[in-house]
Amino acid sequence: MNLLKTTVALTSILALSSCGVAEAIEGAIQDEVEARATARVAVAATTGSSTALVEKTDSDNTDGDVPVDVSGFTDFEDFDEQGEAYQAGITALYESINEISSLAYTDPQTLPITGEATYDGIMSLDSLVGLMTMTADFDDASIGGSVTNFIDEDDTEISGTLNINSGPGGINSGADTSSEYTFYADLTGDLSFEDDAVTVDGAILGDFTGSEYEFVEGSVIGTATFEGETENFDGHFMGTKD
Repeated sequence: MNLLKTTVALTSILALSSCGVAEAIEGAIQDEVEARATARVAVAATTGSSTALVEKTDSDNTDGDVPVDVSGFTDFEDFDEQGEAYQAGITALYESINEISSLAYTDPQTLPITGEATYDGIMSLDSLVGLMTMTADFDDASIGGSVTNFIDEDDTEISGTLNINSGPGGINSGADTSSEYTFYADLTGDLSFEDDAVTVDGAILGDFTGSEYEFVEGSVIGTATFEGETENFDGHFMGTKD
């Protein structure tokens, strides 16, 4: 069984060696942060804007007529043909990322210090796509939420829930968005492929986008362990504020 086939290209991530999974993920996060900083400097040099969005779209994933506002994409039940729902979800995700590419990242220093904001959206994990709910709690600068209703490329339903949890301080109000992510959170949980259990241990790194922090977007990295074997995954997420 090919557990997680890479379909979204990022910098080579998570080369697992003799180090433990936790150390590998920590190293992967650092690699992603450094790659992102390098990419943003390059974009700034060509566009004159340090807040320009690094291109994350795979052009093969942008076909079809699907909603751009991912908050309106609430389930995969309205698709009948094999693979149609998966393609619609992936297309909605990456078209939405393209849609907000002209918007600057929210200046972290302008984020509220009290209250919360909830975002509905989509997350990809290699050959899987699921529905995401994320809450930014500005009282303790934390990120929480979950990802459910996963399907694979054949529209096979994947049961289980992945939990998003940063704990206090996950939102960095002092982040420099020209080279740093605004928030970080763990992504953990178990998924079930028919009778096969898969343990996910990963992280999300992201930003708020828009003058009123209307959107969240970012990268996903981590490992999936199945029958004692560990594979790497990566992906993206995007959400719209309720």
